[in-house]
Amino acid sequence: MENFDENYEDEFDDDFTISEKLLNKELLLKEAFYNSYLLITKQTEFDKLFADTKVVVIAHDTESDIDKDVIDNVISYYEDEEDYEKCAELLKISKSLS
Repeated sequence: MENFDENYEDEFDDDFTISEKLLNKELLLKEAFYNSYLLITKQTEFDKLFADTKVVVIAHDTESDIDKDVIDNVISYYEDEEDYEKCAELLKISKSLS
């Protein structure tokens, strides 16, 4: 199976500059982690994410249980973003899984 990123870039990115491509990827990444954060903290449900749009990006596998590794990955993202309030909330949830 071919890599989705390669196909996507070949078919859709030809009209964008490098900085526009990077910004689009950054925005998708930000949205994916925010959606994961909302799901982990139970501020929304998976089906509700689709209420306003047909495409939803999420930073974890939604077919698997949310475990410490998933939460730690989201914490790491928010540490890099210096959003420590989200980190603290996620850390509480992560510790409750121990």
